[in-house]
Amino acid sequence: MLSADLDLQGSTTPTSTAIQRLAQSLATSFEQGRVELALFQPPDPLAWNAIAQHIPAAEMQ
Repeated sequence: MLSADLDLQGSTTPTSTAIQRLAQSLATSFEQGRVELALFQPPDPLAWNAIAQHIPAAEMQ
């Protein structure tokens, strides 16, 4: 699951990297008093199915 690809601000990144960027942006938001989170787009249902079956999403289409 941590190696699944997510869309983060227009680029594709592994889940583990997206989580790290989100945590860093949360810490920066607290420090600067501004809400600017690096949120990722959740996978669509077809991608979730591919993740659950360990099948690359490109092969599901």
